[in-house]
Amino acid sequence: MRIATRLRLVSGATLAAFLLILPLVAGSLLSFRRAKTQFLLANELRVNFLERNSSRDQYFLHREEPSRRSWFLHMEEGEWILAKAGPQFREEGDARKIEEMRVILGENASIFRRIVSNTGALQLAGANRELLEELDKRLYSQMLLKSATFNGLATNLEASARDRVEAAYRRLAVAIGLFAAGLALVTSVVATQLARLIRRRLEPLHAGVRQVADGDLDFRFGGGPGDEFGELAGSIDAMTDKLQASTRGLERETARRVKAVAARESEARFRAWFDLPLIGICITSPEKGWLEVNDHLCDMLGYQRTELTNRSWADLTHPEDLAADQERFGQVMRGELEGYALEKRFLKRDGGILEAELAVRCVRKPEGGVDYFVALILDITERRQAEAQRQALSDQLQQAQKMESLGSLAGGVAHDMNNVLAAILGLATAHLEVQPPDSPAHQAFDTITKAAVRGRELVKSLLAFARRSLAEDAELDLNAVIMDNVRILERTTLAKVRLELALAPALSPMRGDSGALAHAFMNLCVNAVDAMPEGGTLVLRTRNAGDGWIEAQVEDSGCGMAPEVLEKALDPFFTTKGVGKGTGLG
Repeated sequence: MRIATRLRLVSGATLAAFLLILPLVAGSLLSFRRAKTQFLLANELRVNFLERNSSRDQYFLHREEPSRRSWFLHMEEGEWILAKAGPQFREEGDARKIEEMRVILGENASIFRRIVSNTGALQLAGANRELLEELDKRLYSQMLLKSATFNGLATNLEASARDRVEAAYRRLAVAIGLFAAGLALVTSVVATQLARLIRRRLEPLHAGVRQVADGDLDFRFGGGPGDEFGELAGSIDAMTDKLQASTRGLERETARRVKAVAARESEARFRAWFDLPLIGICITSPEKGWLEVNDHLCDMLGYQRTELTNRSWADLTHPEDLAADQERFGQVMRGELEGYALEKRFLKRDGGILEAELAVRCVRKPEGGVDYFVALILDITERRQAEAQRQALSDQLQQAQKMESLGSLAGGVAHDMNNVLAAILGLATAHLEVQPPDSPAHQAFDTITKAAVRGRELVKSLLAFARRSLAEDAELDLNAVIMDNVRILERTTLAKVRLELALAPALSPMRGDSGALAHAFMNLCVNAVDAMPEGGTLVLRTRNAGDGWIEAQVEDSGCGMAPEVLEKALDPFFTTKGVGKGTGLG
């Protein structure tokens, strides 16, 4: 049987004994308390009796009002004590004594009132004084007899209550003594039995432990009784097994420590390589997030280490590159890839973009899941910028070569056309001078002259493109140039288009070629009108931009230009209009 079970049985038996003796103790205690209450009430009656007698004697000696009031107060107190004592003294003899004392107290009160009344009569008596004095003495004697009887009853009641208190106290002491003796006996028996049992169980355990301590690791208790000591023996056997295994594994531990030293050296070499400021390196886990981040990656992205590790991989990835990165990441997580490499953009702390090459490799757990990732991030921002610069230079070179070819072609064509137009314009002008103004021939030569002038302007544009003519540099008012164009537009082109002017009233003068500017503004306005076939608003603005610059704007509410058209808007001979409607030189 287990020791804990034995203790529970002993505790149960002790509790049962306590419950059996408890009613006896409780009854003795209640009897003691009741007897004590009776004794205190009887004592209060005797004390009240003595105080009442003292007030009575004072009154008979001095016949004063305070003594009279004191007696009646003590009489009322005695009545109250008797009323309280009635329920406590339930024994037949005691109850009869209480009733007799109540009657005597009432008779005494009646006699005392007669004495008080007779006192007043004595003070006024004349011939009857002797008779009244004799009556007073008899009343006093009756009161003394009644008081003596009351005192005897109170003394008897107090004595019997005292006897009951002593008897109840003895019974209570006996009950408590019996309980204490029983408890001591049970405790002694239980302690003795437990001590013998524990000593008998501990002796073989002590011998076995000493044998193991002397080095015999093959010793085993081999089980034991099914109690706590048997469990302790099993625990000692298990401890011996572990100790033996530890001893036998000492060589393995030594080898493991050698490997650990080698691993630390390898870790030190890895850390030295990891911290080199050549490439950004990080180690992340799908479950734990960031595990390691080197300083170079923090510097590349502009973050402190704690700031960087508080952000997710998606937070650092450019939104346009996130889908491709997540797709490769998903393939690795599904076991389709062991790693991947791609070019992507990272978001730096200052809002800038880091162009980088990313190489990721996973390390898997024995069951095949991803344990962690090792990522290498190489900053290729400068390489990208160099590639962009090379591409821009290549584009500029191609554009320059194209422009040079076009310029040579335009210059040759413009030179030949200028010679032809000079002859046509000279001949037409000569005929205009000799023809009557109203004649059909004059009108025909006038049309030829205007066409030749327009052709000459076209040639002038070709020569300007071919850089074979010099711009006319003169001081001019840009607002005046624009207003000249406005007057022409109002007569010819605007139609459904509403024109709004927002010209700066105090626009600074400028230097330039007024013809070239007028031609440029006219082309812009005509293109704007063409972009609003159903009507719209054309706004012309000028303002002083500061630092000697003047800004001019031509704004329309038309359809606008597609991005691919906008890229070629300034290319010579490029036009979106139909054949015969635009030269592309505007």
